[in-house]
Amino acid sequence: DIARGRLFAARLVAFFFLGAILPDLLNRPFTIVTGQLWVSWLTMPTHTPAGCLLLCYLIAMLVPFQDERKSLFFSLLLGCGLHFGLDILQRHIGGGGYFWLFPFSWHRFQVPLFWPVNAICGIPFLLAAAVLLEWILRRRLNPYGDAVSLGKNPSDI
Repeated sequence: DIARGRLFAARLVAFFFLGAILPDLLNRPFTIVTGQLWVSWLTMPTHTPAGCLLLCYLIAMLVPFQDERKSLFFSLLLGCGLHFGLDILQRHIGGGGYFWLFPFSWHRFQVPLFWPVNAICGIPFLLAAAVLLEWILRRRLNPYGDAVSLGKNPSDI
């Protein structure tokens, strides 16, 4: 049961990260591959909260473990929420922003705090923080090193 719990936790984290890149994953590649800006108008609904809500639901329904679908759906949704939370803070050339209320409104808005390229400067610090957090969590969950993961009792060593 412990192994199943760890596998479920790993799935939750993976689905969170999938949710964090899902809006761009379904929108950007088509524009890049074709080189045509108009293609982004065809895929624009996937980069809106309503579109991602639907996509998260569809992806969660594809999971074969019925008892985990709800948790995985919310994990995907939380990742998309983080993505949109950062997107709304970005500046865009020509103003505008994203269609946050699509399909109910074509109004675009943003809270322009930074340019998208500025986020790249933070990647090394975020990566270092993620590695440090992972190391701390692994030490806390497994303080005896390899002995516990090999199934040995720490007192037998």
